Amino acid sequence: MSARDIARIAVFAALTAGMGLIGSIYLGGAVPITLQTLGVMLAGAVLGPWRGAASMLLLLLGVVLGLPLLAGGRGGIGVFMSPTAGYLVGWVVAAFVIGWIVGRKPVWWRVLLASIVGGMLVIYLVGIPVQALVTQLSIGETIISSLVFLPGDFFKAVVATLITMGLYRAYPRAFENETKKRAPEPELVSH
Repeated sequence: MSARDIARIAVFAALTAGMGLIGSIYLGGAVPITLQTLGVMLAGAVLGPWRGAASMLLLLLGVVLGLPLLAGGRGGIGVFMSPTAGYLVGWVVAAFVIGWIVGRKPVWWRVLLASIVGGMLVIYLVGIPVQALVTQLSIGETIISSLVFLPGDFFKAVVATLITMGLYRAYPRAFENETKKRAPEPELVSH
């Protein structure tokens, strides 16, 4: 992995953490609504599967170490014993799935599909069972309480698509695959 890859992974981990600084909204449930899933969607779409997942792992490592990187300034190992634990773990899988669906060259419909499948479905598939276990609610009750996330998550999927496609048009080099090697720069020889 190149220094450029490491820097990009760190940037998306920081971007996702920064989206938590905006705060969170609790609508009576055990899990807050935050912008951080937008960061997950962007990490997967821009960085690809492996670097996207690595950026979320880096973020979660910071959380484990006690850094207040989650919405509301939360951090520490205790968050992995809370109702949000499954959603956090889902971020890693989601970023990978999003990057895999988007592929090497982003196309708007694949980015939107990836953001919905990875950024919503995958995160819910991991998060809801853990939330049900921790809160001791049934899966059905937890699914119903999670419906409040759908409108905001669909909005974030659209925003992630618009940002990704705008970035691709402005700076396609940001989407280079981690295994793709650039041709060496030609050397200038003076005679």
